[in-house]
Amino acid sequence: MGKKKRSILLYSIMGVLVLIGALLSTVFLNPRIKDGVQEKHVPISTKVLGSASFTFINSDTGMSAIIQTNEGKKIVIDTGTGSNTFLQDYLNSKEIEALIITSWDSDHIGGIESLMASCKIKSAYLPSAGDRAMFQAAGIATTIPENGSMFDVSDLKFEFVDCDTTNLALLCVHGQDRILFQGNQLPEQVDRMLNSNEDMKISELTGIVLAGNGTNEYFSENLMNKEPKFVLGNITVIGQENSEIDEYVRNKDIDFYNFTFSETVPLHFTSTGQGVQFIGFE
Repeated sequence: MGKKKRSILLYSIMGVLVLIGALLSTVFLNPRIKDGVQEKHVPISTKVLGSASFTFINSDTGMSAIIQTNEGKKIVIDTGTGSNTFLQDYLNSKEIEALIITSWDSDHIGGIESLMASCKIKSAYLPSAGDRAMFQAAGIATTIPENGSMFDVSDLKFEFVDCDTTNLALLCVHGQDRILFQGNQLPEQVDRMLNSNEDMKISELTGIVLAGNGTNEYFSENLMNKEPKFVLGNITVIGQENSEIDEYVRNKDIDFYNFTFSETVPLHFTSTGQGVQFIGFE
């Protein structure tokens, strides 16, 4: 065999060995590949034990959400503006399984002290930048969530899909229903979430609780392209400041729930795990 042919054969063998090595390292070192087959990320879901209810209470520029499991356990997301007596009256001194504060802004935490005075709170999930002292002094277990961390209450699962020092965005999952609570999530934070969180990359969204009271500053078309069945915002007047979300939902025929009907009447929804239905006003 000539020298030139031997060189060609040698380089061909080396090339094949390199390709085999790359394939083997990909298979054995990549945790997403098993038995040579790429594993697909499966969106989180839960086994439904019964219906869950969602109640949204307006409080001036703030809003509170109360989620109740089929067992009657309650989760509160944000406490609104001011003392938020509507929230206290609705809860009627019932025990709160978990309190989630998505932002330390005043329109998210106004009712904390009165809520702590009227209800027993078992645990609280908070952005890291705030003061946890009042919770710890009251004997409330506090957690600073990290991206991707989760907790369960009955047949509901909560995943923190975008966390930074001042804001928590979380996904509430009940069966196949998935509702995103944005807190005060800005568009650049939405993009970060969509690019980094596996569930948000592939999951459909049943609903979105809008950031920043639905104002244009917080509007994210990339998030809306997830094609939610409904969006909900603490909006009392439709105008220029929230024109982008208003125009988008009209064009896409997405259900848009807000407080333009009444600033003080709560909105009620129920989840079967296979869909969320608007029950009405109270």
